[in-house]
Amino acid sequence: MAELDLPSDGESPREAKLRAAIDVVNAEVEDLDTLTSAGRLSEAALDATFVAATSAETLNVDADGFPQLLTNPAAAINAALAMAGNHTTVRVVPGVYHCSEGIVAYGHDPVTFAPRNVTLNLTGVTLIRTAPGVNLVTLRGGFAPQVLVTSVTVTSTVIDSVATPVTVLTYTAPHGLAAGDVIKLISDDPIPGGRWTSTTMRPRMGQFMRVYSVDGLAATLHGVPVRVASYATNVRSAKCRKGSANLRGGTFDVTDAMLTAANRSTYVVRMESLISSRIDDVVVERAVGPAVQLRSNLHARVHTDVNWAMNDNSAVLGYGVHENGGNFSRVTGSAAWTRHGYDEKTPDTAEGSTTTSSYGSTMFSHVTMNIVHPSFTGFTTHQESYYPHFDGCTFLGTKSSDGVTAFGFRGLGAVVSNAVVNGARVAFSVGTETTPTYINGESREVVIRGGSVANVIALFATTIRTGTHPNLGVKDDLRTIDVSGVHARDVDRITTLVNSRARMADLDVRLSSSPSGPQISLTNSDLDIDGTITIDGSGVTEPASASGYRLISTDSTVAPGVSRIVNTGSIVLRGSSVYLGGFTVPAIQLNAQGKCWFPSSTSLIIDGTALPAHPFPSTAGFDGSLAGYSYIAPPGPVTRSGYRTFVTSAQIAAENLWRELLASPEPNLLALCSNTIAGTVAKLAPGRFYGQLLTIVTTVATVTLNSGGEYGTSLSASTMTIPAGGSMRLACIGSVWRQLS
Repeated sequence: MAELDLPSDGESPREAKLRAAIDVVNAEVEDLDTLTSAGRLSEAALDATFVAATSAETLNVDADGFPQLLTNPAAAINAALAMAGNHTTVRVVPGVYHCSEGIVAYGHDPVTFAPRNVTLNLTGVTLIRTAPGVNLVTLRGGFAPQVLVTSVTVTSTVIDSVATPVTVLTYTAPHGLAAGDVIKLISDDPIPGGRWTSTTMRPRMGQFMRVYSVDGLAATLHGVPVRVASYATNVRSAKCRKGSANLRGGTFDVTDAMLTAANRSTYVVRMESLISSRIDDVVVERAVGPAVQLRSNLHARVHTDVNWAMNDNSAVLGYGVHENGGNFSRVTGSAAWTRHGYDEKTPDTAEGSTTTSSYGSTMFSHVTMNIVHPSFTGFTTHQESYYPHFDGCTFLGTKSSDGVTAFGFRGLGAVVSNAVVNGARVAFSVGTETTPTYINGESREVVIRGGSVANVIALFATTIRTGTHPNLGVKDDLRTIDVSGVHARDVDRITTLVNSRARMADLDVRLSSSPSGPQISLTNSDLDIDGTITIDGSGVTEPASASGYRLISTDSTVAPGVSRIVNTGSIVLRGSSVYLGGFTVPAIQLNAQGKCWFPSSTSLIIDGTALPAHPFPSTAGFDGSLAGYSYIAPPGPVTRSGYRTFVTSAQIAAENLWRELLASPEPNLLALCSNTIAGTVAKLAPGRFYGQLLTIVTTVATVTLNSGGEYGTSLSASTMTIPAGGSMRLACIGSVWRQLS
């Protein structure tokens, strides 16, 4: 590079200051050369080593005007990376390159293990895979050899004047650790709740930890590992190699031939065993198999856009981002037309494995991605997953009974906040494996907070402990899912629960035009209802089946367990002439083991254009139905002086019709009984206010009322009969209707 210069004659103070800065720059770039040592670098790369096409290489220009290097650039790029010193960026000249070999960037010297921080800059570069099985870019760190740990002790020490929990590891031999080192603590103990396919290959314990201090054969770690009691069998630790390897920019593709042959690579880009490394602004146009893989990293940062990852058969699993064994990763970007947009899984590992990166759960990942039309599930986790957070994610799919699930969780503690879902079979699902080849783990404590959902068959669903699960049919003793604050539109069903415990609160749901089943369906499950659940059925035109009219249904086909619903909030049903007015089955249908509590402090409010014929179950198990039920009367023949309704022979004993009438706020109520055969009035619900008046008028046949609190009346005799053409006048006094005349 030619040195920068300024004339020195008569220079101003500003020019003198600028000259001093230029001298510093010239001194810093004095020793930087290109790969061919043909001169200094250009001004655009003062901090970088260039990989450029030389005169010996054949350059063409493609249809878009980009230079296309037909020879394989991997060797030149790998050579540049091998020469790179600490804090070096290797830049590749923009263009379209055909790659038949992989590129590897190490975060340390692969021979001496001296740390270095290297960035591969592929901005403006397209790499096209031309050979079978080639993984295009690997960012690689590593671990020192494992050292055996004889004891793991949790204690406390004073740090910054505060008693702080720490963990002391005692080793059998010198460990080579120093304060500030990062280690991975591992053991051969299976991850609690994990799944595996054999008795020898299992997902095993592991977590990144940082060394606070050392003392001989002991090392004290900051904090306490998650599930520390599970580190019991052949406990070891391995020091993480220092240094980082980063990838900035780049577009990746495969040739049409590789695509047609469905020739799979393990990944397109992988980050492995690194600390605080980054993949930024990477685009994967087409991949045969996984696009981006994160394996056993601490504090990885990834931003990628995956436009297509082939998933045509079980041998080609097209994931957008696939993570295993990492802690505190942050993933942003998008994935379209993949098997899963984001997926995580801990590998199955043999006892005593020296591959440290194969150990440990994926923990505390933070994911913000847009997923478009995956073929299986948008966002998914496995049984070993530990408290991932999906924040501000967006999913676009298709509503279909055989369609995909937006969020499908296995494992522990997944959190979804402020998600947007449009089109899916289920928006939020929790399950355990049903495949006989797996020994199944557990899935628990999933939390959904806020967000907007539209065009789905079910808002949320659980299917746990089914199939070959060792706890088959046993209701979990921990909560499976907690859903609150979600706005949902065009939903067929709110939830279907199997062997689960769930909670829902403050949901605003608008039903589709054709609900496919009970809004709340439980099989051997418990559901707590808090806050206000608003179910708007005003757009229902034709339920897909009779069960589509039902609000709640319980069953016990999986196990003879009890399903319980406890409503400590309010359920508000907004109906239509079809959805509520057309009830032909009980709104709440409980099997013999079903229990449903609506305490008197809560309410089931039906706001419709007609009164349901069967709003309550005829089966046992419904508690508080009268005290907890209220009805908002629809528009009717209301006048300033009263509310009138006609009562037929079939309606005389229908408690719900009388409840509709007595829920009116009008001071004077009139019931015109047009019954043609004698009948007895059902129990009368309390009036809306003290002193409200009710007049019952008969026409053709007699009408009988019973007296007593169990009938809601206080009459002059235990039984009073109103003759044909007669009338009776009553007033609401407290909780009963008292006869006036």
